[in-house]
Amino acid sequence: LNSTMSALVNKKAPVDEVDSDDEEQVVKVEAEAEPVVEEDTSLANPDVVTKYQETSKIVQAALEEVTARCVPGAKIVDICKFGDEFIEQRTGAIYRGKNKQGKTVLRGIAFPVCISVNECVCHCSPLLSDTDYADLVDGDTVKIDLGAHIDGYIVLAAHTVLVGCNTADATQAAAAQTGERANVINAAYCAAEVAAKMIKHGNSNADVTRAIKQVSEMYGVTPIGGTLMHQMKQYVIDGKKMILLKDEPEHKVDACTFETGEVYAIDIAMTTGEGKPRDLGMRTTVHKRAVEVKYGLKNKSSRTFFNEVNRMYPTLPFSLRSLPDEKGAK
Repeated sequence: LNSTMSALVNKKAPVDEVDSDDEEQVVKVEAEAEPVVEEDTSLANPDVVTKYQETSKIVQAALEEVTARCVPGAKIVDICKFGDEFIEQRTGAIYRGKNKQGKTVLRGIAFPVCISVNECVCHCSPLLSDTDYADLVDGDTVKIDLGAHIDGYIVLAAHTVLVGCNTADATQAAAAQTGERANVINAAYCAAEVAAKMIKHGNSNADVTRAIKQVSEMYGVTPIGGTLMHQMKQYVIDGKKMILLKDEPEHKVDACTFETGEVYAIDIAMTTGEGKPRDLGMRTTVHKRAVEVKYGLKNKSSRTFFNEVNRMYPTLPFSLRSLPDEKGAK
């Protein structure tokens, strides 16, 4: 940082030549360039910490509201739509001015609300026109995923709900705490807690993977293969540093060591089965623009769609349901 700042401060402006009264004399004037100070996007910046904190409050509130709507008879798409609108409304109510650079502070959905039921692992976020999804019923196991951001600082959350389980009823509460389903839920919770404590300065991603394996073995369940935990940065939800939930030959990541001030999304998925997910054959509705890819679109509707994505979700995941023209997006 010091060498960079020094280079910026010592940078000179172009030399101007000014004629004096004496035509033979030329005076050269050098002007100091204004120092350029880059914004500190690390946790050392109190403004960054505040944005994470405010986003966390919104995400927690959204998770509670979405959880409360996971009841018998509820439609998955209605819950997803409500959650997305809740996040947009809450994030839109704060940081409405411009930042220090005079730019509008972007905020909103960082990951659309997903409601994945029973054997469906994740990323189920139906469109309004989808009719292939059954309403929730008593006994369903529902996995909730959602996320928000303020100025690109991302907060994600996930939770598992047992539909129709009244924890105030002693009999139902006792039943929910025993059996295979209780084991897999407890394993996911404990693994998340262990991972949060293991992600600290000096530890490696392999350390976390080994610790999660110990937790799963203790509960007699299996981590779901192909699940990754990513480092996150401003507007980057899937950074280069990654942690494998499950060590397996077909999935490899580069070894890395954690450093102070880094931010990671802890993603835990456990199952009583083999832990080998497969495609259910349903429509993919959650997408993310590949920012490193250049697109040459000839079709007018394709260009319109791309412009909408680039305006609303230039770097973060989104649901086709959130776009103005769902039919055109499909």
